[in-house]
Amino acid sequence: MKLMVLGAFGKSGQMIVKEAEKRGHEVIAVAHRKHDDVDFKNELIKNTVDLTGPDLTGVDAVIDAIRSFLKGHDLSSSN
Repeated sequence: MKLMVLGAFGKSGQMIVKEAEKRGHEVIAVAHRKHDDVDFKNELIKNTVDLTGPDLTGVDAVIDAIRSFLKGHDLSSSN
């Protein structure tokens, strides 16, 4: 199965991509910017709102692993 993971460079996205590849799926890892500390076999650096039909050609499923960003809020705390 060919999967597209949005937000692939985040914590959840990285785990989803790695697990999907481990299970034999072809994965397109999508993010709005490249992260130097993470490399995937198949990356697409593009803002998700700019994705077009050709970007999705042959994709069987899209997985959204994007989290919202709230400036000034630490989402990792348990507050």
